[in-house]
Amino acid sequence: MIEKKIIKLKAKNLKDSKEVLSYLADCLIEEKMVKPSFKNAVLERENSYPTGLQFEGYAIALPHTDSEHVIKSQIAIMTLEKPVKFIEMASTDKEIDVKTESSKRIEPIPDFVFYEIQEERKRYEKNRSRRQHGIWVFQDLDYICCSSYGRPRSISFIYKPYKELIEKIGLPYICPHDLRHTYTTLLMKNNINQRAIAASLGHTQFETYTDEHRKEYVIADNSLNEDIYERGIETNVGDLMYGATKEAKGLLDLAEAEETFAQAGEKCVQNAIITTVQYIYKFGCEVGIY
Repeated sequence: MIEKKIIKLKAKNLKDSKEVLSYLADCLIEEKMVKPSFKNAVLERENSYPTGLQFEGYAIALPHTDSEHVIKSQIAIMTLEKPVKFIEMASTDKEIDVKTESSKRIEPIPDFVFYEIQEERKRYEKNRSRRQHGIWVFQDLDYICCSSYGRPRSISFIYKPYKELIEKIGLPYICPHDLRHTYTTLLMKNNINQRAIAASLGHTQFETYTDEHRKEYVIADNSLNEDIYERGIETNVGDLMYGATKEAKGLLDLAEAEETFAQAGEKCVQNAIITTVQYIYKFGCEVGIY
């Protein structure tokens, strides 16, 4: 399903999503995995049904088209030297940056998971083809697991069987995202190289640098000015979080260049310390601890 010859890493000189899709389509046509009609078909489909997906800290795109243009089913993978903009899925004009190699990576999955994904895709295509008319038209949003009308499942749909499963096998409850933390802890306890762990988690060079040097980023004399506490009291929680986010975004340029990692890292960690202290102090005053 995935062949090395259609894995393109750090592709260069591609200015926009059209050039990215055209380049990858040409590769697939050259390898005789798709018909010549595939190129226009995938461009038209992306234009009508965008496939950009924004995640926390990174974005991807999942372009595809109808099977009539395909000779051999394959998953082609591409990473970019520089990000390009794709339209976000279920939107008509919201652009997101599909980023670089650290943001997109190949993760191994068990064969039974891959089999289930294929089965879900068969159900998806069946529902998509038979629900084109009427009140409830199928929404072609390209989710792997979705309702029979193409809509995303709610959290409760996954939560109930997941909770039943871990109770059945006698495990304590842990939310799915926490499994990522467990994975990291197990690797660290087995003395796996920290940079290798960061790469497997999709961390950037800046995140890796900050993790390695965070102990150096201290507040002078381990104390904060009184006005920081006062601002915490006077500011509502929402504005505290907004301010922290705005500060973090202001450091993006510094975090892009290796020569300014130290400056960005210090400010990033200290901003996190200040916001956390303000939040705790504000809460403490409201409940009478301070």
